Amino acid sequence: SFGTALSDLIAQRKGTFLFLDIGANQGLYSLLAARNPNCRQAYAFEPVSQTYSLLRDNIAANGLQASITPVHAAVSASTGSATIRLQAAHSGAASLSTTRPAEGGTVETIHTIDISSVDELLHPEGKILVKIDVEGHETVVIDQLMRSRHLSRIAAIFYEVNEAWCNPADLEAILRQGGFSRFIRQGAGTLYDVLALCNMADAS
Repeated sequence: SFGTALSDLIAQRKGTFLFLDIGANQGLYSLLAARNPNCRQAYAFEPVSQTYSLLRDNIAANGLQASITPVHAAVSASTGSATIRLQAAHSGAASLSTTRPAEGGTVETIHTIDISSVDELLHPEGKILVKIDVEGHETVVIDQLMRSRHLSRIAAIFYEVNEAWCNPADLEAILRQGGFSRFIRQGAGTLYDVLALCNMADAS
């Protein structure tokens, strides 16, 4: 139902790369990345305890423990803790956003890390592909990525946009300041994905 734009990008990547799965949920895209022999390492960031447990189980069930590094934290503006809102029926609806409308459910205190902590994890070789699905926290995450000491290695960022709680023009402006110049929209309406490319050759 989400289409194949991201899975195709991952599968067709020919150059050496790292995959950052920010808002990994149960790890589908990390698993797909790790199956590409050109992937040096995938890093799956998932802060919610129950979902993180499923992520680790999925990595183990696929025998990809050596290829995927699960990180029990959310990428955010600072290292510390935060409260995340959860939806019992939908593991992909957990949100740190303070602008997203409250929809009931429960809350959990989670660990957060900033980009300097992410930078310390990354393998020194390969371009970087990033997937962001953080339910309204996209502006914070993208701003952090633009501060990374590995910014010049980031070839593509695939991120979700829901215009109900984030401004796509603001996200694009931040990315353009970081050197991204091509934006490919996937989907219609007010809920869709965007592929931002820094250099088309690097993202192929």
